[in-house]
Amino acid sequence: KDIANSLPVFDRIRENINKQFSKPGNTTILLKGKEEDIEVLKAYNHGELAEVLGVLDVRLDLQIAQDLEIEEIVTGFVLCDRCRRLTALPGQDTCQRCTAVLKDLEEES
Repeated sequence: KDIANSLPVFDRIRENINKQFSKPGNTTILLKGKEEDIEVLKAYNHGELAEVLGVLDVRLDLQIAQDLEIEEIVTGFVLCDRCRRLTALPGQDTCQRCTAVLKDLEEES
């Protein structure tokens, strides 16, 4: 991973995401792009990409596009009562990550 060369790509994509979505932190996106952009993005896992791009989750479409294309993926998740992100399954109060944290806290006390 070459962070220094990745930053301009991340900045450009994040700028487009912020223009396109009113609440990017609650959005799962599908990215298509130029070959050189996709190569940069493939070096990072989904969690790292989501964090640096300021979105809930990121999926990469490995088909090469002429320019950056960002699409929203509707996931069906609901708001987690603990972290306030759209990561809980319907019918559950907390997402899997928060459920695990709460379980660990209960075991510690």
